[in-house]
Amino acid sequence: MKQFDQGHLQAIRQLPRFPEENAQQPCPACGKVTLRHYMHLVEGRSLPTAIIITWCGSCRRHHDSMVILPQGLTFTDPLGHLGRAERQCMGTGEMLELLDRMWSSGRAPQTFVIPPGPPRYPTGPPKDAREQEPGRRRRDAPVRRRKDR
Repeated sequence: MKQFDQGHLQAIRQLPRFPEENAQQPCPACGKVTLRHYMHLVEGRSLPTAIIITWCGSCRRHHDSMVILPQGLTFTDPLGHLGRAERQCMGTGEMLELLDRMWSSGRAPQTFVIPPGPPRYPTGPPKDAREQEPGRRRRDAPVRRRKDR
């Protein structure tokens, strides 16, 4: 599979990120209305984060991007039963083939529910909370050195 080039990505960024009923959109590379989106959550992040894979079912170009989810956005995940390791073993090409088969059955495999109004994005935990996450040392905290006995 080929990647979209920078010109294609600029055109994709102008399209709605979460189209109604996950409708297919025109592909900026080949012009066919087979541009598709699939999103899955990324676990272990302080903000709600997802990976969006955008690909064309005709010319087979694709692009992956990580995004912070707007507050209130919910979505189904037809591959949600797969664990992180299974997803990684599957690879992008195999995953998209599976999603294409679902799409060919006559329905988009994923739906998005967007709350009304402009999107609101989380700003993350308060600064003090970020500095005190497990495994992170506050910048102003003194460095403790072990004393040799």
